[in-house]
Amino acid sequence: MKPQDLVQLLNEYFDEMLKIVTHYEGTLDKFIKDAIMAIYGAPRTVEGHGLKAVHAALDMRDRLDQLRPKWLAEGKPEIKVGMGIATDAVIVGNVGSSERLNYTAMGDGVNLASRLEGTAKVYGVPIVLSENTWLQAREGVLTRELDLLRVVGKKQPVRIFEAVERMGKATDAVRTVVDQFHFGLSLYRQQRWDDAAKHFQFVLSVKADDGPARLFLDRCARFKAHPPGPGWDTVADMQSK
Repeated sequence: MKPQDLVQLLNEYFDEMLKIVTHYEGTLDKFIKDAIMAIYGAPRTVEGHGLKAVHAALDMRDRLDQLRPKWLAEGKPEIKVGMGIATDAVIVGNVGSSERLNYTAMGDGVNLASRLEGTAKVYGVPIVLSENTWLQAREGVLTRELDLLRVVGKKQPVRIFEAVERMGKATDAVRTVVDQFHFGLSLYRQQRWDDAAKHFQFVLSVKADDGPARLFLDRCARFKAHPPGPGWDTVADMQSK
């Protein structure tokens, strides 16, 4: 795109997304190129901040779905996003030099959120949650466990989840996808590759573009041909940020 057209598109995107962030009591930390970094729970305490962050992400996903046809009709490219949400204790405050300060958050949770944002493209889902966020959101949001993952910069693996839909809005088809994927994931971890593959294939028969099912179906085929051997811990290693 021409630089001026790109700036116009980004400004429109940022404007729409930030309305949602602030609606759920989030605070803009900064823009990072075409990304938004937001925090929930600072500078003031926000009850249920993890759940509110997830609700904001779901609204952002839905609003983008509404904007995409408009932009395509205007000749603009198809825009997709990935969002990573982590809940943790972090340091928040003014950081910088004596001449200029920025209000920001720093800590392991910030780094994890960034890594999870990067995994969204790998798993083919728009919203990836840390386990701590899942614990806050699971009563109000239908979620799907995606994997046990070792992200770049961390030795200990983390459980990651997809925020699928609000409980009250989830259709029977969506719930079937989640349930069948979980059955497949359980069998995959037992190294029952053929049985697991049947569940992932069923998910794809319901939702042909399901990224996680496609990913694990490929893994089943690979591990069936080349078994992982004794001591396999089911952990997937993320190779890049």
